[in-house]
Amino acid sequence: MGIERHLPQSNITRNRALSRGRQKNSDTPLPNRFLSSTTETRMNTIQPDYKAKMLVVDQKQAISLNSTAAKNTQVDKLRMLCSHFLQVFNFMVAEGKATTGDRAFYGMAASTEAILPLFTEADVLDAADRIISGEAARMAIAGAIAVPIPTAAEVTAQRTAFQTANTAQSTAVDALDTAQEAVTDLNEEADGVIKKVWDEVETHYNEEPIESKRANSREYGVTYISTQQFNITGRLKVTATGLPPAVAEIILVETGAKATYDSASGAFTLKTGLTGDGTLHIVSAGLTDKDVVVVLTGEDVEVGEVLL
Repeated sequence: MGIERHLPQSNITRNRALSRGRQKNSDTPLPNRFLSSTTETRMNTIQPDYKAKMLVVDQKQAISLNSTAAKNTQVDKLRMLCSHFLQVFNFMVAEGKATTGDRAFYGMAASTEAILPLFTEADVLDAADRIISGEAARMAIAGAIAVPIPTAAEVTAQRTAFQTANTAQSTAVDALDTAQEAVTDLNEEADGVIKKVWDEVETHYNEEPIESKRANSREYGVTYISTQQFNITGRLKVTATGLPPAVAEIILVETGAKATYDSASGAFTLKTGLTGDGTLHIVSAGLTDKDVVVVLTGEDVEVGEVLL
């Protein structure tokens, strides 16, 4: 089974490598430190900057996710109002309070009770605009009876609420993109520093037995990957409900690998070749993030039930 060094491939793993390397070097008494002064200075300069910018990304991502959920809530409400408005209008046609021809005010075919499509966000906005303008035009006709529930004014108000939420979501996405670009701008230097640190660490321990060399190097954040893949498996359960979370993301921090997750059973499987200690970072909406440390020996690992 071949084992080789694996440099970080994601911002998360870069951040971890820099933090582990700097922390181990800082914890080592001065007489025993072996990193060159140039490498140490570069690491001590970029690590806090990288970490700070990654924290900003986390914050902006949370805001972006929340704003997207808020926008989706508003478009769902608008979809419901549009559907109800058009259905009630069809009832009015059936009762003789409006004509089949009046359906054209809202972009509907006169010959059918089928309402406008409301599948996509664009569909909903188009329907809302047709309802708002169509009701105004129809009400300009003498004797026309307004759709009572929901009214065109209610549709208008909900469209405005959606527009507000949509603007907030767009702003949040732009802020997240800016934060991510700030991290990306540091990646060239981060990659150079990490490689330099790892090279110096492995050189320092190169006269020790291979397993001892790897064990000592791992303390500085050096990651080793086996050419043979194996499985990390387990099950997620929400403590408050006793049920699996509806949505979850499980990431092996050291490599950035993501698990497949079955929401019906709560089971997850993650394939990796990582050896040594690994950290599963588990995220599920509305629940506190959780880290689970697993010892990876080059064989399949079952972590059992993880409570969130």
